Amino acid sequence: MMNFFKSLFGKDKATMQWNNHDFIEGAFEGLQLQTDAHKKTWKLGKEKQWNVDMNEGMLWFDFSDGTRVSTDIQIIGTYNSKNGTFLWGWDHPSVRGELAQHANLAYEWGKENEEPGFTEVQLTCSIDDVWKIAGAVNRISGGSGVYKGNSGATQVFMTLGTIEMGK
Repeated sequence: MMNFFKSLFGKDKATMQWNNHDFIEGAFEGLQLQTDAHKKTWKLGKEKQWNVDMNEGMLWFDFSDGTRVSTDIQIIGTYNSKNGTFLWGWDHPSVRGELAQHANLAYEWGKENEEPGFTEVQLTCSIDDVWKIAGAVNRISGGSGVYKGNSGATQVFMTLGTIEMGK
């Protein structure tokens, strides 16, 4: 594992210094707008529970009124809040190749644009940095948003596909 910040900037866990700052910031702002739209249209964040099927690549949100929202997903990666590390989906042992396509697009983008945060398998970073990574992956892949699913100390970041609502 690389201590990303220390190797590039001589310090630990600072805000990442992006080579492609404007693109990443713009993508993050776009993600915020998408998230706000999901909150308004189908009440993202107000779900009673969420479930993910990593074999099928599907995510469901169940609401108190019986509404179910579903979407196909791709795994961007996981963030471990205990040690402050992010592990990319393109090299994650728990992520099947079919669910890492968006992460792979981000890896290719990182190589082409000389953005090391997108080509290192594991990063030491903040959760805020992971949200910026997720925004960029969402933009690169044409996703319809990002969801962060909490599983104990681990947060799974997923791009959302087509949103379907039903009862």
